[in-house]
Amino acid sequence: MAAVYLAVRAVLGREIATATSVLVCFLPTSYTLSMVYTGGIFIASAGFCLYFLVRKKWELAGLAALLAGTTRSTAVVLIACCFFEGVRVALRDWSARPLTAPLIAPLGLLGVMAPGWARIGEPLAFVKAQEA
Repeated sequence: MAAVYLAVRAVLGREIATATSVLVCFLPTSYTLSMVYTGGIFIASAGFCLYFLVRKKWELAGLAALLAGTTRSTAVVLIACCFFEGVRVALRDWSARPLTAPLIAPLGLLGVMAPGWARIGEPLAFVKAQEA
């Protein structure tokens, strides 16, 4: 929950960050965060990705989104956040460094998609397997 706290505190302040962290910790389904599921890793990665984007630590934001992409396909939202924020800051500051986040971010999801594409010919094979 440290990642959630840091991300919310960077944007909305200490009180709201504390309340958000407490709410996430005591949600009825929060017990699954301590189990061997990918939810805890995804929430931590998403929180750190957003925190690093706010702090303009582009490489770390991209790495956090990469890790999130290896756990859930919904990391495409983090990839979009990296893309839009990186491009926005790159155009504003005339710097190429912010573009490292959107270049690194999709690699995790692409790494998950590659085996299905190679074996079955369908990059979204994991989605079709979940539908069945």
